[in-house]
Amino acid sequence: MTEDQLINNWETEIRRGVIQLLVLSVLAQEDLHGKEICDRIWMRTNQIISVPLGTVYPLLRRYVTEGMIETYKPVGDQRKTMYRLNTRGIAFYGRIFELWQRYSVAVSNIFHYKEEDS
Repeated sequence: MTEDQLINNWETEIRRGVIQLLVLSVLAQEDLHGKEICDRIWMRTNQIISVPLGTVYPLLRRYVTEGMIETYKPVGDQRKTMYRLNTRGIAFYGRIFELWQRYSVAVSNIFHYKEEDS
């Protein structure tokens, strides 16, 4: 396997969890439809993380099935499906956000470790 293939595989593994966290994060702030979720992530990551609709919709469907997200049609635009976190989804988001924070600090500690720190 080439170095580029190894990097692409590594990035794919990281993106799986990060995308889930980012989708829940933007939904924790406001109800959105699928394209708005992708747009918010793109804008709020300074155009670094692009999430295709083909990734977002299966994730949303899974969270609806798991009882963490609810859907509704907005008044005046029955074509759109809006998504919102329910109580279970908010609690789940809070827990994975805490995990993310702990792991971020731990990884940062490794990157910035100096022998004299011990």
